[in-house]
Amino acid sequence: MAVSELPAQRKEKRREEKRMGKLKLVLLVFCVIMMMMTMCTSASERRGRMTVNSFEKGGDGGGPSACDGHFHSNKDHWVALPPATFDHNSNCFRKLKISARGKSTVATVIDECAKPCKDDIVDASESVWKALGVHRGDNDFGLMPITWHFIS
Repeated sequence: MAVSELPAQRKEKRREEKRMGKLKLVLLVFCVIMMMMTMCTSASERRGRMTVNSFEKGGDGGGPSACDGHFHSNKDHWVALPPATFDHNSNCFRKLKISARGKSTVATVIDECAKPCKDDIVDASESVWKALGVHRGDNDFGLMPITWHFIS
């Protein structure tokens, strides 16, 4: 009787191996998809810190903007990016979406932030802060964690 059970056990073992093989394949495909999603997200969505900057004449932003040589109203949504991201004016006038505290807004790259400016900084006009629901006197005003990505 033990001899007749042996082929049945082998058959069951083969079935189990097939199921495990299919499960491994499904898990592998799932892992690859998750990796691709993570890479795509991290390539476009950036984490950083937003600082406040004036783009008006006489403001704390210094001279005129690097993109067009003019000063700009702080009532508009402007940002300055660090040298590596600004990339020698190649990102001038590009739009970026900034998100923080459950809100988002769109701003235009108009300048390169003054040195020393760390690579994760987005220097933004006060109107960008207001659009994100942060006002002078709030704890986050002046330096706040954000996510952002280019949209044009």
